Amino acid sequence: MSITATKSPHQLILASAGTGKTFALTNHYVGLVLSGVAPERILATTFTRKAAGEILGRILERLAEAVESDEKRAELTACLPQVNTDRAHILACLAQLTRNLDRFQVCTLDAFFAHLGTLFALDLELPAGWTILDERDAREQYAEAIARLLERAEGGEWVELLRHLQRAASRRTFDAMLATVGDVRSLWLESGPEPWAWLKMPEAPAAAELADAVERMASAPAPLTKAGKPNKKWLNGFDPMMENVRAGNWLALLKAGPTKALIEGQSTYSSVDIPDEVVAGWEVVKRQAAHVLIGDVVRQNAATVRFMGDFEDLLTTLRSEQGGLRFEDLPRALAPAAHSESKAAANGDQNGEEHRASGASGPLASRGLNMWYRLDGRLDHLLLDEFQDTSPLQWRVLARLAEEIIASGETDAQGAALRSFFCVGDVKQSIYGWRGAEPGLLEGLGGTDGHFPGLEETHLDLSYRSSDLILDTVNRVFAGLEDCPAFGDGGPAQWAANKWQAAFNPHSSAKTLPGSATLFEAPHHEEHSQAVAAVLDLAVERVATIVAEEPQASVALLLRRRAHIAPLIHRLAALGIRASDQGGNPLTDSEAVVQFLSLLHLADHPADSMAAFHLASSPLGPALGLTPENMKETAGTVAAHIRKRLLAEGLGAFTASFTNVIRKSADTFGDWDRRRFGQLVDLAQAFAPRNGLRSTPFVEHVRQTNVEDTSAARVKVMTIHGAKGLEFDAVVLPELDNNLILQQPRFLAERPDVFGPLAATTHSPKQVICRLDDELLAIRHEREQLEIRESLCLLYVAMTRAIFRLEMVVRGANKSRKNSTGRWSSLLCHALGSEADDDGLLWSHEDNATPWRLSPAREEGDAPAPRPPVPPFRLASHAGPRSLPRRAPSAAEGGGALCAADLLSPASASARDLGTLVHRLLEEVHWLEDLAATDQALAELLEPLSPDRDLRAQALALFRSALEDDEVRRALSKPDAATDEVSVANEFPFAVRLEDPDGAPYLMNGTIDRLVVFRANGSPRRAEIIDHKTDTAASADELAARVEHHRPQLEAYRAAAAQFLGLEREAITCRLLFLRPGRVVTL
Repeated sequence: MSITATKSPHQLILASAGTGKTFALTNHYVGLVLSGVAPERILATTFTRKAAGEILGRILERLAEAVESDEKRAELTACLPQVNTDRAHILACLAQLTRNLDRFQVCTLDAFFAHLGTLFALDLELPAGWTILDERDAREQYAEAIARLLERAEGGEWVELLRHLQRAASRRTFDAMLATVGDVRSLWLESGPEPWAWLKMPEAPAAAELADAVERMASAPAPLTKAGKPNKKWLNGFDPMMENVRAGNWLALLKAGPTKALIEGQSTYSSVDIPDEVVAGWEVVKRQAAHVLIGDVVRQNAATVRFMGDFEDLLTTLRSEQGGLRFEDLPRALAPAAHSESKAAANGDQNGEEHRASGASGPLASRGLNMWYRLDGRLDHLLLDEFQDTSPLQWRVLARLAEEIIASGETDAQGAALRSFFCVGDVKQSIYGWRGAEPGLLEGLGGTDGHFPGLEETHLDLSYRSSDLILDTVNRVFAGLEDCPAFGDGGPAQWAANKWQAAFNPHSSAKTLPGSATLFEAPHHEEHSQAVAAVLDLAVERVATIVAEEPQASVALLLRRRAHIAPLIHRLAALGIRASDQGGNPLTDSEAVVQFLSLLHLADHPADSMAAFHLASSPLGPALGLTPENMKETAGTVAAHIRKRLLAEGLGAFTASFTNVIRKSADTFGDWDRRRFGQLVDLAQAFAPRNGLRSTPFVEHVRQTNVEDTSAARVKVMTIHGAKGLEFDAVVLPELDNNLILQQPRFLAERPDVFGPLAATTHSPKQVICRLDDELLAIRHEREQLEIRESLCLLYVAMTRAIFRLEMVVRGANKSRKNSTGRWSSLLCHALGSEADDDGLLWSHEDNATPWRLSPAREEGDAPAPRPPVPPFRLASHAGPRSLPRRAPSAAEGGGALCAADLLSPASASARDLGTLVHRLLEEVHWLEDLAATDQALAELLEPLSPDRDLRAQALALFRSALEDDEVRRALSKPDAATDEVSVANEFPFAVRLEDPDGAPYLMNGTIDRLVVFRANGSPRRAEIIDHKTDTAASADELAARVEHHRPQLEAYRAAAAQFLGLEREAITCRLLFLRPGRVVTL
C-alpha cells in the first residue's frame, strides 16, 4: 500500500525539548500502518529499551484510544487527514498488529545491530552461538585479555603504557585500568591504526644551535625599572626559566615565567617587554621542547597501536573461546572499513570519497550480500529517533539503508511514495559525546548542502511540557550566549557558544500553566569542600520546601556526576523524605540485604571475622546457629553448611528460604526491608543460571545493580544524563559551579567530514604542549568546542525537565561573579542576576505564581462528575513460572534454621552419597510384593552412581535390612483398598505455583520420593506421600527431633500435592520412612 501525503516522504524533524518528538515519530508510524504498511517493513530505532517500549506502547495506545473515543479519533484524523481513520478500519489494523507483535521492529540500535549480527554471523566471522556479554562478563573478558597481554615478552612495555594511560584517571585501580582500556578501544574501533600515525615528531635543532640560543638568552640584559635597577619580577620568572632550560625540564619550562607568555603569543611579561634575545632564543628552545614533549606523545601513539593490535587479537581469541561479544563489537564488524577509508580520505582519493558517499562499506557490501533477503523482507520505512546521539560508526551501518530508501523514488500509480525516511533529533540535547555521539551528523543531514538535500526540514519549538515561565527562563539564559562573558574573549568557548545559539529558537508553551523559577546563592565558604556542602545543604532544604508545599509533586534533584547521589538521598531520608535514583538504587539500601550479603561473603571467606560478626549480630545468624558467643568455633562450619545448601538448592531457592526469617524479624526489619529482600530473591533467581561455585560474583552483582522499588519515591536524585527524556513537576539544580569542561580529554581526534572517517587520532597532551604545534592545537580547540557545546546541551536538558518549578543553587561568592568565566553559574548569573539579597536570593522570576503547580484535575479542567477509571490498554501478561522466584521443599528443612547438632555433626560427603544410592534402590520398589530384582541386578544399578564398592555394598545391605522391618514393609506394600484405584509413582517431579502468607507468588519445584494416589472414578480422592530418610536415630528423642527437622519439607510436599492433585491438604497423608531404625512416622 502507498503512503498518501502532500509533504515529502522523507522528513527531518528538529524538535526542541518537550515539543513532542515522540508524538511526531509515533504519528508517522501510525499513519504508515493505517495506510496498509506491514510492521515488518518499518524499522524504528532509538537508544534505550525504555524509549523503544514507550514508542511501541504509544503506537498501540494511540490506535486503541481512537477506537474507544470519538474525540481521540477526531484528533487522529486532524493529524493524518489523508489516511483512513474510520473506527472499523482502525480496529482491524489494531487487531492485526496485536496478533503480529513479534513482527514489530521498534528497537534500540544495539538490538538491530545484534539482529544483523545473527543474520550475517558467518559472513562477519562471528563465533558460533555468540551472545552479548553483560557488564560483569565483559569486564572479565577485558581483564583476561590484559592479563594474557602482560604475560608476553613485551609485558613490561605494556605495563608502562597502561601506567601512562592511567595518569589522567582519578583512581589508579584495576577498575580504572579497565575503564581506560575501554576508552582507548572505543576510539580504536572507529579509527583503526592509520590515523594514530598522523602526529610526527618535530625535528630537533642541532646541538650547537641549541647551545648558542641558550647562551644568547642567558646573556640578555634584564629589563630595568624606572630607577634603573633590574626588574625583580622579571628576574623571579627568568632565572627559574633558564634553570629549566639548562636542566631539560621542558614541561616545567612551559608552565610558568616568560616562557608561558611567549608560548601564548605575548610580547610582555609582568608588564615589561621581553628582550629580543630571549624571544629569538626561545624559537630554538621551543623546537627542542617540541621534539621531546611531542615526541613522547608520538611514541605513546605508536605503542598504543601495537598494544591495541595485540589486544584486539586476544579479544578475537577470547570471543572464539567464549562466544561472547560486546555491543560495540557489532557495528565495527558490520562496518569495519574506517581505517582504509581514512587512508583514502587523507590521500585525497576520489574513489574513497565515492565509497563514503555510497555508504556501501563493509563485508555486507563488499561481498554483495542481500540484506533485504536476510531480513526476511525489505525495509521500506526507516524511522530514527534521537539522531543527535548517533555515532559515525553506527551511521555507517544505517547509511546503506537510508540511502537506498531515499534514492529509490518508488511511487504508486497515483504518484505517492512507497518508501520513507523519518529522522527526529535535537542538537541542543546532544549529551552523549563521551560514548561517541556526533551531533554534527544531525546538523549535516538535511539542507541544500546536506547529506540528503531532499529532506523536508521541520522545526518544533512549541512545548507541551513546561509552563511559559519555565520556558521564558530558558530563553533568557540561552538567547544571549554571544555576549556572555562566561565564555571569555573569543577562542573555542565563544565559538562553541555562538554555534549552540545558532541552533536555538525562542521557546513557548502550548499550555497555560503556572510556574516558578528562582536562583539561590548558598552561604560563602573559602574551603572548597565546605562550599560544596553548603550548596548541597541548601538544595536539600529547597527540596524539603517543595515537598511540604506540594506533597504529590514529582521532584528531581539533578546532578552532573553520581558522586553526590547517595549522600543526598541519605540527607533527604534524615528529613523523612524518601528519595531514589532513577532506575532505583542498589539493594544495599536495605539492612536485611546487607546482612544477607555478609552471609554469602562468609561462605566464600570463612575466616573473615567481620563478616561473621555482622552475620552473628543479625537475625540471620541465630537462624543458622551462629551467635556472637559461638562464632569463633562455628563460623567455619556455618560457612560450609551455606556452601552445601547453595550447591544443593541453587542460589534462588536458597535466598528465598530466608524470606520467613526476614518477615518474622519485625523488630529489626520493616516494610522496606521486606520489600527489598523480596527483590533480592528475584535478582538471585535471575542470576542463578550464571552463578558458579562461589557466591562472590553475585554479591558484586547486587552491589552494582540498581533495582527500583515498586513503590517508587516521588523525589528522584539522579544525573542529568539519567533524566534525559523525563519530566518532573519541580527540578532543583545544585551542581552549577563546576567548569564547563569537567575533565580534560584523554584523546584527540580530527574528522574533516562529519560523515567520513577519522583522519587523525592521538593521545591528548597538556594544553601547553599542544601550543608547540599549530595542528595539534587546532585539534585540541576543536575538541574543546565540542565539549563546551555538550556542556551547554547538558544545562539545557536539565532546565527543560521542569514542568512548573525550577530552582537553581550556586555557591556563595565574595565578589561579583557576573564577569567570571567558564562555569554554568557564570552564565546563569549573567543572564538572570548576580547580586543576592539577605536571604541568598539572586533572582526570582517576576511572574512566579502561588500555587505554582496545577493538580492533574485542574490542569485538564473540572470534570462534571467522577467516572470510574478506564483500565489502561496493555498487552496480555506473559508472567509465568520463569518469572517467579523458585523454592525447593528441601530448603524448608529445619524451618530455614540450623540447629547446634547440625553444626557439630555436619553431613559428610559419604553420608550424602549413601542416601543417593539407597534412594536409587527404592525407586525399584513399585509394590514390595512385586520386587523380584536380585542383589546382583541391584548392585549393577549402583555402579554408575559411585565408584566406591564398599559404599555400594553398604547401601544394598541397608536397603535389604530395612525391607525386613514390618513398618517399612507395610509402607511399601500395596494397600488394601478394594473400592479405590491405587497408583504409585517413585521420584515424582513437580513444579507448582503457590503463594506465601503475604500473597506473593512463587514457584515450588522438587521431587517426591514416593507418591501413592487413591482415585474414585478416575478422580483423586486422597493421597499418601512417603519420604525416605537415611538419618541415624538411636533413641526416641533423637527420632522425634529428626521428625520435627523434616516436617517443613513434608508440609511443602503436602501443599504442592494438594495443588496439582486438586485435593484439600487434609486429604494428603505424609510419612517419613527412616530406614536405619526401620520406623515409619506419620505426620
